[in-house]
Amino acid sequence: MTRRESREAAMGLIFEQDFDITRDPEEILSLAAEEREERFSTFARELFIRTSENRGDIDVKIAEAIAKKLGVKLEVQDMTFQSLLSSITTGKVDIAISAITPTDERKKTVDFSDSYLVGKQTLLVRKDDAGKYKTLADFNGKKIALQKSTLQEKLTMEQIKDAQIVALAKVPDALMELKQGKVDAVPVQSIVGGQYLVTNPDLAPTNVYF
Repeated sequence: MTRRESREAAMGLIFEQDFDITRDPEEILSLAAEEREERFSTFARELFIRTSENRGDIDVKIAEAIAKKLGVKLEVQDMTFQSLLSSITTGKVDIAISAITPTDERKKTVDFSDSYLVGKQTLLVRKDDAGKYKTLADFNGKKIALQKSTLQEKLTMEQIKDAQIVALAKVPDALMELKQGKVDAVPVQSIVGGQYLVTNPDLAPTNVYF
């Protein structure tokens, strides 16, 4: 893993490796399903996506723009982050979008678009603990709730000694564990974490980065 991969998470699109986005849209259209639907998978950050009729997430807006450009119908499937890559490689979806870091390991099975938003990896804590943690070492031995199969899980295992990891399906699940005092911190991508803080005033940033 490169230094950039270990410290930053990029939001972008991932494609099946034989999905050539440089081809003419008309040629790509021939690969679409008979219903002329382009299947996008977006791991749903509940902060932005409330219902199927009210998708305000910028990633979904980008997916809509791509589908319009290709002339196909957009079908969005909300799923856990853990399911994204396997859904691409097994052909269940054509494109996955939203906070997917392009690591060397992932590039072995899927292709990535250029990154369009980059943020660092940090940790959120309860507001009562704001200022308590100054370095990653301060989290050694602490209970850390996180989302399964993410870069945050990998970095926590590698960089926080004796971390007591609670791996869950979604970030909101991890944040609930934190709010209820069951864990000490939740690692997140900084931009996404900042948005969660807007609706969770009882949580706080740490200014500690991986």
